Amino acid sequence: MRRVRIAALIAAAACISGFAASPARAQDLTPAVSNLLSVRLNDVPKVVLSPFDNQQALTDDEFDRTDRKLLPVGRERLVSFDESLGRWYDAPGGGVIWVADFVSPNALALRIQLTGMNLPTGAAVTVYNPSDSSQAHGQFEGQGPIGNGEHYVPRVFGDTARVEAYFPAGRPAVLPMRVERLLHIYRPWQEDPALVSAQAAGTCHNDVSCYSAWEAVARAVGLIDYVSSGVGYTCTGQLVRTVANDQTPYFLTATHCLDTQAEAQTATIYWTYQKTTCGGAVPALGSSSFSSVCDYLFSNATSTANDVSLLMVRGTLPANRFWVSWRTNASAALTNGLGITGIHHPSGDYKRITFGTYSTSTPPCNATGHVRANWTSGVTEGGSSGSGIYRNDTQELIGVLTCGPSFCGASTSSLTDSYGNFASAYANATLSNLLAAGSDDAYEPNNTCATANITLLAAATGNVANLVCKSTGEDWYRVTLQPGASISSTITINRNYGNMQLQVFGDCAGAALVTANNTASNTQTVSYTNLNPVATNYYLKASMVGSSTRNTYSISWTITTPVLPSNDNCASATTITPGSYAFNTTNATTDGPTDTLCNYAGSSQIFKDVWFKYTPTQAGSVVVGTCTSTAPSFDSKLAVYQGCPSGVNTAIACQDDNCGASATFATVTFNAVANTDYLIRVGGFNSAAGLGTLALTFTPAPPACPADIAFDDGTPLSQPSVASNGGVNEGDYNCFFAANGFFNQAAAGAAAIGDFCDIAYDDGTPIGQPSVATNNGVNEGDYNCFFNSFFVPCL
Repeated sequence: MRRVRIAALIAAAACISGFAASPARAQDLTPAVSNLLSVRLNDVPKVVLSPFDNQQALTDDEFDRTDRKLLPVGRERLVSFDESLGRWYDAPGGGVIWVADFVSPNALALRIQLTGMNLPTGAAVTVYNPSDSSQAHGQFEGQGPIGNGEHYVPRVFGDTARVEAYFPAGRPAVLPMRVERLLHIYRPWQEDPALVSAQAAGTCHNDVSCYSAWEAVARAVGLIDYVSSGVGYTCTGQLVRTVANDQTPYFLTATHCLDTQAEAQTATIYWTYQKTTCGGAVPALGSSSFSSVCDYLFSNATSTANDVSLLMVRGTLPANRFWVSWRTNASAALTNGLGITGIHHPSGDYKRITFGTYSTSTPPCNATGHVRANWTSGVTEGGSSGSGIYRNDTQELIGVLTCGPSFCGASTSSLTDSYGNFASAYANATLSNLLAAGSDDAYEPNNTCATANITLLAAATGNVANLVCKSTGEDWYRVTLQPGASISSTITINRNYGNMQLQVFGDCAGAALVTANNTASNTQTVSYTNLNPVATNYYLKASMVGSSTRNTYSISWTITTPVLPSNDNCASATTITPGSYAFNTTNATTDGPTDTLCNYAGSSQIFKDVWFKYTPTQAGSVVVGTCTSTAPSFDSKLAVYQGCPSGVNTAIACQDDNCGASATFATVTFNAVANTDYLIRVGGFNSAAGLGTLALTFTPAPPACPADIAFDDGTPLSQPSVASNGGVNEGDYNCFFAANGFFNQAAAGAAAIGDFCDIAYDDGTPIGQPSVATNNGVNEGDYNCFFNSFFVPCL
């Protein structure tokens, strides 16, 4: 069962004493605060009550005994409480612990009633036998498991119970809890041979562990310990299924056992108080898994035909429980001699099984309309009240034990008992409605992602309480986040009643994007930001954890929609020229695709990006990046595209860390073509974001030199047929070059130079290099370097 923890305490223990939290199971015992924090508790004050005569109490019980199978086990005793009865101890980290031992002489066990609990955040109360601080009940926080400041703690075995109250922020002005009464357990139970007496279970019982056919039903049965009008009682009950089979923890018992909310809130149910193997050792009640606190839902005290109460267990259930089926319809009517079986805790002892037959004769103890059982093997006793009787053929429940004269050693005529008729109880609309399905909240049906509720998270903020989550029905909520918008949501639970987790999903098929599952806390918080450039649906899922079957919770949330940068996407890129430009990606979304050129440290994406557009008017070299004097406040990443990217792997350049000492900044260099749009994408690595400056410089390309005007030996090329020697600014090379002596140095001399060779078309466009010449001859007069520098600018 679940180990209860408080987050602050675990953190303190981990830092101070190296304590490591154990995996949560369900309501098991857990180390006391002093144990977790290694606080030595020397000379703990004792609050000793007057002696109590156990034997006299047992004698009184016998005198008051009736055929009802109700078993008194303890009496309340008042405590004259004052804070001064305890002692304050210093705890690591500035905390303090108030401690006192409460002693009721001769008690076999104690149940401490805590009242007035109103503990500050981080404070906790634990209760345990001082001989073993590793096995404590708690930690109880706030106003306790019920939320009203009161809690009847389950049994602490022995005559002494230690109460600790831990306060992490120092001693409070007034102790925010009290111990004003305790329950003194005087009735022995079978597990301790020294305590066996006439009040323990008789010797004619059958061990349920020896009958494997009933193993599943036995897992539904529990011993219920509760307090009513100052007296502690023990009865039996069982988990019963709903028509919806939704594992609602409904616990059916007898009305004469308990029929008020006050009684139900004192309940502890011990589930595994039974032998593990046939003929095995008698178990210890203290080692049994248990649940604390129930809610009272139904009884029909006015009916003479039934004696049925329905509770719902608040405390978490241990794993591997079973929910019994029941029978009400006439198609399988009870017939005289039908085989029947009961499973119960006689005298509060470990679990037993009894066999018999259904009889149409008048039930004993004037229980008109009840189901009569005639026993052929085994009997029932006090403490068996509320246990179910089952048809052998279907193992369906048909009644709960009310009364009867049977006991070990009874005469044959007395081997009979009366069971409240379940069919009669079920005829009451209240009970039948409850058993249709466990109660839920107004946001159902939302048990799947496909049926996620779309109204709860429609508002920007909110807080909704009294929601219900079941192990058989998760709760899903859909929220639509605008680009850059974030949601932060918290569920608040009472983890005494089961652990829950909260998750965020991006769709109904993928894995969770965020999970909050801190079993040491009553709150689970998730946060997520939509980095997509468009509005996107996300899904919140609240679900039970481990063996927890049901809990109520509240959910609060805040949706923040920031103002996006004006250049948040490629289509709205900011147009720039060479220079420096400040940017802020804090509220940006992720617009661009992944690219293998951008693969750094396993990530090919640039997150939370903004966009710039640069269009050069001439060819040249572009250097753009964030390696500036006002470098970004985050790990920046940069890519360049020719036009907005049409898909993945379309970048022409990408860089992450290449600025020397400023290793988390980026710069890229690329050759640009004149009059082409280049889109520059600036973002962060691994969702990093912040402020920065983008710098861009442009260097024009040097003139290209692809064409000759002479062969390698200096001989002039012939004029192409596509050009004539009369175009404006064609640059008739002969007149110019001969005059300037270029070819006077060539082997052919000036006389070889004619006036028929152009170096440009008539419109001034340079003529390309012919295949008959290469650009490496002496005195070839590479026209492009010269022509572009002098002739073309004159156009």
